[in-house]
Amino acid sequence: MSILDQIRPCDMDRPYIFVSYSSLDKELVWQDVLTFQNLGYNVWLDERNLDKTKASWKDDALAAIEDYCCALVVFYISGNSLTSEACYNELRHTTTETTVAFHNGEVKYIAVETEPVGDIESYKNQVYSRLIASNIPKAEKQSRTLTLHNFVRDFFKTNNEKVRIHAKNDPARKLDYLTDIVASFPEGAKCSSAGAPAQFPEPDISALTPQQYCELGIGQKDANPNEAFLCFSKAAKAGDAEAQYWMGRCFHQGIGTERDDSVSFSWYLKAAGQNHPKAQYELGYALFTGTGTPADMQKAAFWFQKSAQQGYAAAQCELGVCYYYGHGVKKDPAAAVQLFCMSATQGESDAQFNLGYCCFHGIGTGTDKKEGVFWYQKAAAQGNASALFELGNSLATGKGIRKNVDDAVMCYRQAAEKGHEGALKKLKSLGLL
Repeated sequence: MSILDQIRPCDMDRPYIFVSYSSLDKELVWQDVLTFQNLGYNVWLDERNLDKTKASWKDDALAAIEDYCCALVVFYISGNSLTSEACYNELRHTTTETTVAFHNGEVKYIAVETEPVGDIESYKNQVYSRLIASNIPKAEKQSRTLTLHNFVRDFFKTNNEKVRIHAKNDPARKLDYLTDIVASFPEGAKCSSAGAPAQFPEPDISALTPQQYCELGIGQKDANPNEAFLCFSKAAKAGDAEAQYWMGRCFHQGIGTERDDSVSFSWYLKAAGQNHPKAQYELGYALFTGTGTPADMQKAAFWFQKSAQQGYAAAQCELGVCYYYGHGVKKDPAAAVQLFCMSATQGESDAQFNLGYCCFHGIGTGTDKKEGVFWYQKAAAQGNASALFELGNSLATGKGIRKNVDDAVMCYRQAAEKGHEGALKKLKSLGLL
């Protein structure tokens, strides 16, 4: 299945992100769009929402920006897009009279680079030089050069404020623009169905493949744990990695069988050997904590890394912890921050707290108390006790946020309810316990 096949069409009746880019940059863009959707955002992409065989497709794209439900435009900046009249018209349409009327102001846009941009004027000169050296007809060169000039003049000028300046694979690249998306998109406008499991009809048991046995087991897990275990067992023994992972879960949690962490470990190992990211994470965690196997920090870090390389957020966070403390790897706070960035932007609350703490205290990155508080707030919203405590400290002192003692006490109370010892001591010192 291609990346495009995994991208869902936009629901035009709910707030959405409009993605503007050159088709020559599609591979990177599609991967990002899939990330947006996995994070729960509704996304408009022309390949999934337009019939390009119709003469009206360009006008339909502009109408999608003008539409009341268009909440944000993400523009992918490159030499290809800056010389594209279609891209220029799309960004310009965020400021038209009708668009402004429908949105009570211009539609916000975020510019994301597909290659290192640096200073916008220098980049413009690079694009111009490449354009002049190309073999395209003179008339087309002139047209694209004019578009390039208009683009930079109208939207970027010389301050470069809206362009994210990072190499393509720099983790901070996504941190920057995903942070802006979180801040810009309407609260409660995410797709509630994002990441919902597929519903499978009751199949003929006698004719199931290992994968179908596993799918049936997932459907039975809560309703009938014994049946779930039998389904996972049949699929796992036939070599299905997902079912092997679930067998690990069953033995670890006692689903349909007696709990046995050593047997759980052996099933996680089988699935991890087939490159299953969740099993690799669980294997690393078992080795980290010594659950079902002797503790081994180096092996734990190895399996966290295997899982993290596949983009699994929990593993990225745990590998970041390994680098932060030097567990099984050489201590490297900067590497830890990069991993926390990748995990936090996927919504992992522990990583959001860790990233906030590093930013607030300047560990592995520059000190930025406001950025630190931002991530404390994201983690606290998910009930993270440590983040609630640190957010309370910031509110109590006015560091990184406006001082508000009442809100600080509320944060301490919420953290204390979750058993945070520091919050309990703080409330006692204030005479509130």
